[in-house]
Amino acid sequence: MIQINLLPWREWQQHNHQQRFKALLLGAAMVCAAGVYGVVNYIGTQKNVQEQRNAAFQQEIRMLDYRLAKVPALNQQRSELLRRVEVINNIQLQRNQVTALLNLFPELVPEGVYLEQLSVNGARIELRGQADGNAQLARFLANGESHPNMRNLIMHSIITEQQTAASQRIAFRSSFEWVNTVQGEQ
Repeated sequence: MIQINLLPWREWQQHNHQQRFKALLLGAAMVCAAGVYGVVNYIGTQKNVQEQRNAAFQQEIRMLDYRLAKVPALNQQRSELLRRVEVINNIQLQRNQVTALLNLFPELVPEGVYLEQLSVNGARIELRGQADGNAQLARFLANGESHPNMRNLIMHSIITEQQTAASQRIAFRSSFEWVNTVQGEQ
């Protein structure tokens, strides 16, 4: 029988297997390196995107903090405007009060009663005057007590002055609280 030496062939095949193994190992290492590079690159990109989002949030937070710092000043401005509106509304409600008060006197004051002084202190009205007699003064008081806009009519003083035997003058001082019913209806 012929003897064939298969060792070089086996060595050559083993060498090819080692070369393929090294090539596959190198290829796998390159694929892994490319995968690691891709993952690191992806993570870096995601990190940059998240940092940009965080920067946008920080900028928005700074802007909102700036706006929030203005809130107390705006609240003060708002309360000042509301106070002014309230003053204007009060003035608006009271603008016809003097006219209504003066329109009251022809109904209230009968003939023979003369008003000399009128003082207004808020809703409290004080009158000083003279009357020709007790009947006129009594009618003045009756008119005042029956009027819907007058409350708490008080006669503070009545002083009788004798001018002649037939005539007398009565000086009086009275006060009442004025209630404007037109204001209450608005």
